Amino acid sequence: MASNERDAISWYQKKIGAYDQQIWEKSIEQTQIKGFKNKPKKMGHIKPDLIDVDLIRGSTFAKAKPEIPWTSLTRKGLVRVVFFPLFSSWWIQVTSLRIFVWLLLLYLMQVQRNEGTHTIWRSS
Repeated sequence: MASNERDAISWYQKKIGAYDQQIWEKSIEQTQIKGFKNKPKKMGHIKPDLIDVDLIRGSTFAKAKPEIPWTSLTRKGLVRVVFFPLFSSWWIQVTSLRIFVWLLLLYLMQVQRNEGTHTIWRSS
């Protein structure tokens, strides 16, 4: 059971990581998956005594800023959570059918719990 959970988490992290990649990162990943069959013929010699300055300075590759404003993304996210069952195809696409069914079960239990806690006021 623990292995299945780790596999599901690993799968989800890979899927989320794909959204955070630049175009050149995706092309490099595709090259790695294909096994470097189309590697360049010219070989360069790397000097082992050189230090990667970016690594020393702690700088990272620049990430592109999202073109959609954060307020729009927040609103869209809240709508997808509040009206969870109405966005089933989107949830299945970004997670999996198994995770969607599990989240739907939790969602329905929460809705049922909230309906049970409301009291109706009666006048005497």
